[in-house]
Amino acid sequence: MRNVTRLRAFGAVGVASFLAVVGGIVASAPVSASASVNPGSVRVALAGTRTGLATAKALQKAAPALPARITANVYLADRDAAALTAFAKAVSTPGTAQYHHYLTAAQAKTLFAPTAAEAHSVESWATSNGLRVGAVTSGFGAHVAVTGTSSAIAHAFGVKFGSYQVGTKKLRQKFWAPEETASVPASVASDVLTVTGLDNSKHQATPGDTLPPPPQNYFVAPWTSAYYGQKVAAGPFGTVAGTTTKIPTVNGQAQPWTNAGYTPAQVRGAYNVAQSGETGKGVTVAVIDAYTPATLESDASEYAQWAAGQPGGNPALDKPFANGQFKVVQYPGATTYDDTSASECDAAGWYGESTLDVESVHGMAPNANVTYIGASDCTDEGLGNAISYVVNTHAASIVTDSWGEPYDESSLTSVYDQLFEAGATEGIGFFFSAGDDGYSDPNYEVATDQVEVDYPDSSPWVTSVGGTSLAIGRNDNYEGETSWGTFLNPLTVNSSGKSSWAFAPTDTRDELLNGLYDGASGGGVAYAYAQPWYQKNVVPTKLAETEVTSTPITYNTGTTTYGTLTLAYNESLTTASSPRRVTPDVSALADPSTGVAVGETLFGPDNAQGVPGPEKFYLSRIGGTSVASPIFAGIEADAQQAAGFPLGFANPAIYGLDARGPGAFHNVTDNPGGTTAYEVRSNYTDADNETLPLVTYLRTLGADGFTGNNVTFPAIPAGALGTGSPALPSVTVNLESRLQANGGYSDATGVGSPDNYIQAFFHHGF
Repeated sequence: MRNVTRLRAFGAVGVASFLAVVGGIVASAPVSASASVNPGSVRVALAGTRTGLATAKALQKAAPALPARITANVYLADRDAAALTAFAKAVSTPGTAQYHHYLTAAQAKTLFAPTAAEAHSVESWATSNGLRVGAVTSGFGAHVAVTGTSSAIAHAFGVKFGSYQVGTKKLRQKFWAPEETASVPASVASDVLTVTGLDNSKHQATPGDTLPPPPQNYFVAPWTSAYYGQKVAAGPFGTVAGTTTKIPTVNGQAQPWTNAGYTPAQVRGAYNVAQSGETGKGVTVAVIDAYTPATLESDASEYAQWAAGQPGGNPALDKPFANGQFKVVQYPGATTYDDTSASECDAAGWYGESTLDVESVHGMAPNANVTYIGASDCTDEGLGNAISYVVNTHAASIVTDSWGEPYDESSLTSVYDQLFEAGATEGIGFFFSAGDDGYSDPNYEVATDQVEVDYPDSSPWVTSVGGTSLAIGRNDNYEGETSWGTFLNPLTVNSSGKSSWAFAPTDTRDELLNGLYDGASGGGVAYAYAQPWYQKNVVPTKLAETEVTSTPITYNTGTTTYGTLTLAYNESLTTASSPRRVTPDVSALADPSTGVAVGETLFGPDNAQGVPGPEKFYLSRIGGTSVASPIFAGIEADAQQAAGFPLGFANPAIYGLDARGPGAFHNVTDNPGGTTAYEVRSNYTDADNETLPLVTYLRTLGADGFTGNNVTFPAIPAGALGTGSPALPSVTVNLESRLQANGGYSDATGVGSPDNYIQAFFHHGF
């Protein structure tokens, strides 16, 4: 189905009259503030221009080491933000007269995007302040690049630069940034949304240079199962593969081995995609990542052919892309790449992400068109430019993004939020991975300064996709699901040859203190955003008002090199003055041990000389919410086909379905049936080269972070942080960052994972 905009049949209220009511922007032409305001010495602060990491406690005494020249990007404000928000809300909410009556990209830009007059106003102001104007872009996300000496930049934006340090122990981050919020004269304030480039802290999402070659394949070690519970750690599979070392039970029960990687057919069966009969036909899904692997389309096609031959595979669904079905856009240019080295964005590390996303979307929606958009780098600006491309050209109606960063580290929240709102007016829905570090916590050695959610998934204008551990049975049937959160318990063997788990399986405190927290679905309370309308009456008020306060515990090392370090953060619960945005919104499989198979062209194991083997197509297993987002986006394409029109920003419909009762989503909990779930997994010592011996762990599932009092992190010996590093004392703190799924909406799994989600759009008036 084509993405049809029904402007001429807008229901009881026409586009022009609706906009005139909410914003008045049709009745009169926009006028730049520079034409009517006599600024004098008045300056207006630009919210969000001071990185959240630049706190008073992080400020250092040393003067910042500033570059000779600084380049900043001045982002222009959309016109009539209130009207934009009102229109985006109206066309996205089922039951309104305006629901799914969208604008075209051209209409949206005409009504809301920044104007050339705004750009000229900013250019004139920058030049008058001794700054050189560089590239100027237009449309949504428009910005003006300006360059000047550090002193000229500081003067123009009314800031003083300081030196900062955040993070604990090995994950310290040093950077320079403004000591106050940047500002501009009132004469241009209405034209400016924000400015970036005023600090050198990390603003990179995680998973013109020349692209590097791909990495080596990750080999999955035995034992593994083709479906959940096929092999348990007993009988012929009761020892570590190739050894006589026995696998202990837990509470007298032999535990299942992890799976080898679910196929598309298995996931389609578990989430009732196959039963719906929908394939995403007529829908276009965009995948946004950094860079573009050379073998992206050929790998996806070879993977589909492999999937067709697996048990339950269907050649009519598991098939290569047809001619014209797959498109690549490297934005802004075919060979425009930046920050590709391993110490910057690590371009090679993004290849697997890109491949996974395309294969996952295609596996869930085999007849949907897929447009891959490769950003020039992994910075906020680079990925934001790719989002701008989608909105300005209406490149797709569904967009999946498997990347993010702690909220404090994002430099373009206001720009991204306006892009997402603009996309909603056009019927574009953005889906973002919720992250793989739980409630991002600096005590888990995440490089942040407080317990916080990730961004962009916490924006109220995107769908945040969390993660689960999924059990799929012999017949591609759904057997159960927990929230994704994993602690590792190593297998040990004593001098008598008796094996046991290193820690008691019933308590994850020891695993936490020994650095054995192995990832979890992102989620939590987004302090920066009020509760959006669609979460009211679904998200429990107590949950939406509970925030975690993080207080640093510092230690003066007495050395010039290390100065004062943060040892840990003490955490406590506080109550917000009003309900806030909570993530995630939905969830899907993400646990790497119940993950999906992925196929990619990679280098093989090293030869005798230590040179990686030749490139070829390999199969491996992968997980993370980087799996969950493209899987849900593919399912959304099927739901859109079922509905018969673009669903656009999905959250109002998602929460509306959940409020109507069970059926659309699986109710995911931490401990299905009241018991903790476990799995056993072995890894090669070096997975790139299948190096023995195998290292085996008991994986505790459904443990998304840790909450507990008097948690003592051990002392750090001298030299552990690098040559000459001082010894650090132990530190005791309280932790409050566990996310819990106890039934109903949760900050671990949202409203749940897809059940009869697609089928719901045949009914309920959609």
